[in-house]
Amino acid sequence: MARFLIYMAIVAAGVSLGGWVVARRIRSLRARRRLVDRYREVFQVPKERLLELHGDFRKQLEVAVEQDGGSTLWMLPSFVLDLPNGTEAGDFYAIDVGGTNLRVMFCRLGEEKGKVEVEERVDMVVPEVRKKGTSRDLFDFIATCLKSFVQKTGRLPSDGARLPVGFCFSFPLDKFSPKSGVLLHWTKGYECEGGIGKDASAMLEEAFDRVGLPAEVHVILNDTIGVLAAGRYEDDRTDIGVILGTGTNAACVGQNLHTAM
Repeated sequence: MARFLIYMAIVAAGVSLGGWVVARRIRSLRARRRLVDRYREVFQVPKERLLELHGDFRKQLEVAVEQDGGSTLWMLPSFVLDLPNGTEAGDFYAIDVGGTNLRVMFCRLGEEKGKVEVEERVDMVVPEVRKKGTSRDLFDFIATCLKSFVQKTGRLPSDGARLPVGFCFSFPLDKFSPKSGVLLHWTKGYECEGGIGKDASAMLEEAFDRVGLPAEVHVILNDTIGVLAAGRYEDDRTDIGVILGTGTNAACVGQNLHTAM
């Protein structure tokens, strides 16, 4: 009888403990749901407010296109009049300078439409000392990285030709041709001395000469136009490129065939 009573007491204790655990879990689940609901309410924007924001944004875009300095948004023409159609072929080098990383890349576009036969790339973090130093030091760093990459891949030209380079430079530029652009100001944590008001392509080509790399910038653009061009290479219906990263930006095909940023 004593054993039975002990057994029943243990069972009762277990049931009680189990009930307590279940109740605690339920309370915890309810608390989590309340927390989620609270944040959901914060991020739920009423439809009327969304329509208002949409209207204001559209108005700013239209004003930015019609007059310089008339909007809080920058709509800068890229002067890229011809986007890829997938039939391009050949060997190309690219440099991508962004908020955090520097990327150098080689790709070979095949004869088959939209076919990338070879793609090699190296990513590296841009040191803070390069972001805060002189523009010359920054561009020498970029040129040196490309030279090292080209040497490792064994593709240095032997006939005296210059390597064709596409330069993705994700900073505001005043463009006046596809391969030229004057730096308006630094963003993304860069504060280099001596670069504002100068042609970024020219600064890079001068750095190529200093490090002894036979290369030439064929086009300079920002990352949104790069995304737009890559999308158009694969699908000719692509009309907008969007970047959501260290910065947020977009590029679209305008009615005057200029790609706007």
